[in-house]
Amino acid sequence: MNNEDKSAEEMSKLVLDVYSYALSNNIDITNQEEITKIVAILRPETSSEVNIDVLIQGLVALDRMTKDRVAKEPVSN
Repeated sequence: MNNEDKSAEEMSKLVLDVYSYALSNNIDITNQEEITKIVAILRPETSSEVNIDVLIQGLVALDRMTKDRVAKEPVSN
């Protein structure tokens, strides 16, 4: 695995972790200050290295994909 693959994998894990934390705590995933705080909580050792704008783009994309998938699921009664 090269460095780009490793970086992409770490960002993917971070997106999932931050999304889960934000969802559980009813935090706006587009709020840069709040996302910065979450990253500091979840990854204090590397939080200064995270590009928050890219992270937010990933969070928004994940949110959109999740909502699209839920909307397509059949409703069971």
